[in-house]
Amino acid sequence: MASTRRLDDEDVDVYFAQHDIQSVVSDMLYELGYHRPEQVGPFLATFVDRRFELEGAVSRTRGGASRNFGSASDSFDTLSVNAASSHPTSEEVIVGQMLLEIRGLRRKYSDFAVEVTQGKGDHSSAASVSVIAWHEFHSDYDRLLMLLSNSTLWKFCQRRLAMLRGLFEAHRALNAHFEEEEAFGAAPARVDGCVRVGRLLPPGRLMAFFQSKRSDSSEEAQQDTLNELLLEWQGRPPGPEDLTSDPDVLAPSMKSLKGLFSSTTNALHGSYLREMLLESVRLLEQTSPSTGGATYAEYRLPLYPEDGAWLDLAKWSASLGPLSSRVRWVIQLPQAGYASLKARRTILDYGELLGNAFGPLLKLVLEEPQSEALQRLGDLLSNAVAFEVSASDGGSEPLTTEVSREPSDWSDGSSPAFAYQLYHVWARLRGLNHACAQAKRKEFELRASASGAEGLACAYMLGANSVSGCVSLASHAPLQYLFMLDRIGAQVSLCSQRSLGGAGEAGPAALDALFRSGVRVALCSEDPTVSHQGDDPLGQEFSLARRLLNLGVADAAELCRNSRLLSGFEALRSDSSEGDEDDAAGSRRVRERFRQARRREEFAFLTRLIPEKDQGDF
Repeated sequence: MASTRRLDDEDVDVYFAQHDIQSVVSDMLYELGYHRPEQVGPFLATFVDRRFELEGAVSRTRGGASRNFGSASDSFDTLSVNAASSHPTSEEVIVGQMLLEIRGLRRKYSDFAVEVTQGKGDHSSAASVSVIAWHEFHSDYDRLLMLLSNSTLWKFCQRRLAMLRGLFEAHRALNAHFEEEEAFGAAPARVDGCVRVGRLLPPGRLMAFFQSKRSDSSEEAQQDTLNELLLEWQGRPPGPEDLTSDPDVLAPSMKSLKGLFSSTTNALHGSYLREMLLESVRLLEQTSPSTGGATYAEYRLPLYPEDGAWLDLAKWSASLGPLSSRVRWVIQLPQAGYASLKARRTILDYGELLGNAFGPLLKLVLEEPQSEALQRLGDLLSNAVAFEVSASDGGSEPLTTEVSREPSDWSDGSSPAFAYQLYHVWARLRGLNHACAQAKRKEFELRASASGAEGLACAYMLGANSVSGCVSLASHAPLQYLFMLDRIGAQVSLCSQRSLGGAGEAGPAALDALFRSGVRVALCSEDPTVSHQGDDPLGQEFSLARRLLNLGVADAAELCRNSRLLSGFEALRSDSSEGDEDDAAGSRRVRERFRQARRREEFAFLTRLIPEKDQGDF
């Protein structure tokens, strides 16, 4: 018969260091509550005092001290874990060096400063800037992917993420009362951080709009055009997907229903899309605190950069009239855009596409706009907050030696790889932002929409502020851990097939994993026409998340705050960032103090894994 012995405090510490905290505590409390329910309270008090470090904590169970659950010191919002050993293992030291190198690669690109070099007064291209060369980026990107595939790093990040989720559950259990009190009755503003203009109306509204145009005889030219396109739909009536386009695939033909209803440039000068966008804005402005919170939106405006595309887009934007204060533009450059333009023979090579995309903007910044067309372009850019490269559907795209050619040499019919495009957009955006800073104009953020891990890794290294889509983020432990450390936002949808909705039943679990790990995640609607029902798609996302993930009021409030922090609405972002520095004491709410303290303590832990001489670089 095996001998038994009494466990001491050190044994318990080692056990907790090697097991999942959440499941262990849950099983322990169940057994204790079943057999000796009267001991649950005293046990929790003893356990928390011994197991967690609290600033200014006092013993609540030793010496007969009474407990006062209403005091501020009982919020436990800065709880931390004592490691079984204060000495890092050899594997942890290796991981510390890898994380130091990975975060150094991100800083190399996110903090890189360029100088614009103009040549002979030609503003057609913004390529004449001093940036990190392609071959150097290619080498860095390969190095990043190699580091992210390291099994030791994976195991380390999985352990840390499991601990972060367990600590979050402990925090939520201990502070639910305080957090619910703080959030009760509030209906904070929220931002739908990704709405694609080609699919912005809910299906019911879109089909009602379509039927109204079929029966409208006030504009004969419009009706003749529509009737001509409807001749091919004699077998069945067109549906929402037949009327709208997906910007992640090839651009729709101007002589198709998709092109008629979802393009800014067509036979009707984008009038249908203009009317639908105005209807979408009207629904947006109907939201208020009484309806669950005022909703703002960032519309993804696709740009296919052929010659004159910017001026056409600016003309269409001007036809909307004054833009609502609840709307901002994100200029989207689809990965498949080059193939579309090349098939239509409107560009010769990828270098011309980049020149068309950034040349007019650089000219606008460097010169005072004289023409009405340039003034309209200036108005459009005043409401734009970011540029986003949107990846096409499909698997990973390794960067072979073939893609090392210059953009002007890329004249194939196929679009370049996502990482190739994102790098060249990053380089030209750096030049544009340098010129904007010199002219005291607003600068633009870099964003990315990608599902695969390689695309997300590229976006991370090039300094993207947020990503959308990101289906693989929840299953990639190192990237998820890095996103948490560097506060990179993840815009996700539980309904859209291009986001977590495409993961099926695993979608809610993925959102839950990201949220509990501390990743700055926010809900968005992506493409309401094919993913949602009803006039409030973002509200539907929140309702679905609360039901499937059992989120409380404080959890929903955190998601709303994340959406504001990730947005281009400066007023909303500055108001939400109060107390968002590393000093947790400056924060207003218990949840915010916990997130800040947890991240600060994680950095303190990682700093112990690297040599003292390198700690300043972490």
